[in-house]
Amino acid sequence: MTLIDSLPEELLLEVFRIVIPQRGRMKDLVRLSGVCRRWRTIVECVPTLWSEIDGDDGLPFVRKALKLSKDVLLDITYPEILGLRVLQDKIDFVEEVLGSISRWRSLKMSADDLDLAMIAPAMASAPQLESLQLWLHISHFDFHYNPSLKRLHLFGGPDCLPRLKYLDLAHLPIAIAPLQLSGLKSLIMQDIAPVSDEEIFQVLSHSQELELLGLQWPDDSQLPTSTGEPPNSPFIELPCLSEFRLMRTPEEFGRRLLSSIVVLNLRHLEIGEVHPTHPIFDMVSPNIHHQRTVLAPLTTGNHEIKMVGDADECRVEVGGLTIWTRNQEQEPITSNIEPVVDLAGPWNREAFRHADGDESQISDLLHELAWPNESSANGWMLPQLEVLEINLVPAERNDDLVATIKARNAAAAKGGIGAPKRLREIRLTTYEDNEPSPPDPRFKRALMKAADGADVYWYGEKWGAEEGESEKRS
Repeated sequence: MTLIDSLPEELLLEVFRIVIPQRGRMKDLVRLSGVCRRWRTIVECVPTLWSEIDGDDGLPFVRKALKLSKDVLLDITYPEILGLRVLQDKIDFVEEVLGSISRWRSLKMSADDLDLAMIAPAMASAPQLESLQLWLHISHFDFHYNPSLKRLHLFGGPDCLPRLKYLDLAHLPIAIAPLQLSGLKSLIMQDIAPVSDEEIFQVLSHSQELELLGLQWPDDSQLPTSTGEPPNSPFIELPCLSEFRLMRTPEEFGRRLLSSIVVLNLRHLEIGEVHPTHPIFDMVSPNIHHQRTVLAPLTTGNHEIKMVGDADECRVEVGGLTIWTRNQEQEPITSNIEPVVDLAGPWNREAFRHADGDESQISDLLHELAWPNESSANGWMLPQLEVLEINLVPAERNDDLVATIKARNAAAAKGGIGAPKRLREIRLTTYEDNEPSPPDPRFKRALMKAADGADVYWYGEKWGAEEGESEKRS
């Protein structure tokens, strides 16, 4: 008898639970049951071992797991669709698991029209369901909101899914109104045919334990609205909400939602606008004054601004605050920075981290940082900037970087009201995915001269004062 054979069944079962991976779980259970009669008895007589049903394991294993799981609650998962054969397998899979829908605890599936046609009508028969994730990868289905398009109704009636806590729907041709849900901990809806503002407020007012709220509307959609006040009270308290994402929101609904909810423990706020003609700051700033004390911890103590974007849109991050904006025509993309800083409130703006962008964006950024401008109340954009991290672009743009550093350091030396601080650290990278090419020696000499004593790093390696000298950054 081996040492493992002498273990009590309880300990051996715990060993099985630890070593079996999440993916391919059912196949491994079958392998374990084939080792010996004792192991087979242990594995096949514990229903909870078979409660995680993954369509990736194949129908024979799914059928075996459904049988051996007996009466325990089930967690159902199916991977992305990769071909016609897999599509047919998926239809067979859905047919198999629907027979046990009364035991579903969670469903996580990349869905399509056929799946939804099978699943949606049966949802009323899933009273134990706590988590529902249905999505269609955006590359598989180009979804645009069309009011005339008939969609399957996923929910209906106050008694549907009474235990549901986590709801995540994305890019699906479904209609979820009437949305009569309560007690949610997570609500995410992306590119879903919209419900009315009253229904969303109803869900929020009855979900005091909500921790994550993410709403994103399809492009050019219109949210059915009403002129009434949110139910029960002008304010809806969400004491547990820690993450809040509001993207491509119809303006009137966005104003009403932001002015109505009260949060106490927010850790991340992400907001994006619908159209360039409706600036995000016009919707946000006037409607969150009652939340200033909540927003302050999102940015306090964070010394970095990060701007990522291209010619069409820009994402500006300050600590736990993220703002997406559509770029205005004939306006520099960097016009988005100062409003975000103002929205974040006063803080030590020591570092600006520019992580990505196209050539025009880099050029605009450097131009705005190099000279006093009217868009900034202080004359200089980010006057307390001391650390600059930026991606280099083709050689003709490098002169702009040298000129920017030279101008800011010269203004800092001159001093005066509103003068920028001297740069103390410059970190450089490129867009190259592979081993980056070394910078041109002439650019390097010009940059070191303009830096005037500031530390310069190339991919984390510190440049010395002399040409070609370098030392690893500690």
